Parts: sequence; structure tokens; C-alpha cells
Amino acid sequence: MFDLNSLPISGGVVVAGAVLAVVFGAGLGPLVADRTIAASGWTMTCESSLRSDQVSQSRDTSSAPDISCGDITDVIGNGSDALCNLGGDLLIDLMKLGTKLDPQTAIRERAANRASRIAELAPTKCACAAKTVASDRWGWGLYAATGRLIGGPDDLNTDLTQALHGSACAMKLED
Repeated sequence: MFDLNSLPISGGVVVAGAVLAVVFGAGLGPLVADRTIAASGWTMTCESSLRSDQVSQSRDTSSAPDISCGDITDVIGNGSDALCNLGGDLLIDLMKLGTKLDPQTAIRERAANRASRIAELAPTKCACAAKTVASDRWGWGLYAATGRLIGGPDDLNTDLTQALHGSACAMKLED
């Protein structure tokens, strides 16, 4: 067993220090972390940033124009209505099918679907980053115990951004 009487300080100070470490580390550290992250407004900034990034990427996708046989006959001129009557609609549908089978169109559609999934997961991913940064109980506990003088994050936004892009918050749907 460990003898507290052999220490240069009294056993009461050691026990009080241990109790304070547990209280601040386990109790107040996570509370201070959550409140500090919430007060920074990072969650809202993170979500809007992820969504705007995905919207700007999805703007680059283009799709085939939605045209009909009647639209083409307006361009060709009079007397071309017979073209639509003789199966022009089928020809237009086959032309549209060709654009749907285009590999580049499929790639653009997958990219647009991926962007929409990431935008939908923005709150989850931002919450994961906040939870990851707040998980350092002892650092946040020291920060709370010393009146926010020692411990805590050096740069909260940098830590949150690194956690957002880190492997802990990587989403399987991003692949």
C-alpha cells in the first residue's frame, strides 16, 4: 500500500487534489468544452460552410436539355410537323437516352448525389468534430480548474477544423 505520511505534503492536500482533479476533469471539463464550443458559433459556421462548398461543386454539373419533337420543329420551320407524326418523338427520346448513357453524365450525377449526401450529413459531421475536440477531458478540466488560464485549446477553430477533416469524423458516404 502507498503511505501518505511519507510525502512532503499532508495527505489531506493529496486527497483534496485528487478529488478536485476528478471533479474538474470528469465533471466540469466536458461542460466547459461544450459551452465554449457552442459560444464560438462554430457549429453553425461549419454546417453553412460544408453546405456552401457542396452547392458550389454541384453547380458544375450539367444535364441534358429537356426538349421535345415540337421544340425542334419550331426551329426547323413549317412543314416539319410531319417529322413528329412519323416518329420524331422516338428519335428525340433516343438522343436523350444517348446523353444518359454518357459516362461523363453518370460521373456528374454521382458527384451531385455525393454532394447532396455530404450536405445532408453536415450537422452530423460538425457535431462529431465538436465531440472529438471536447473529448479531451483532462485538458478541458485543467482549463476549467485554472479559470481558463492553463489548458484548453490553443486555437479552438483550428482544432475543430482538424477534427472535422480527421479520420475520427470521416463519413463512409463520402467515398
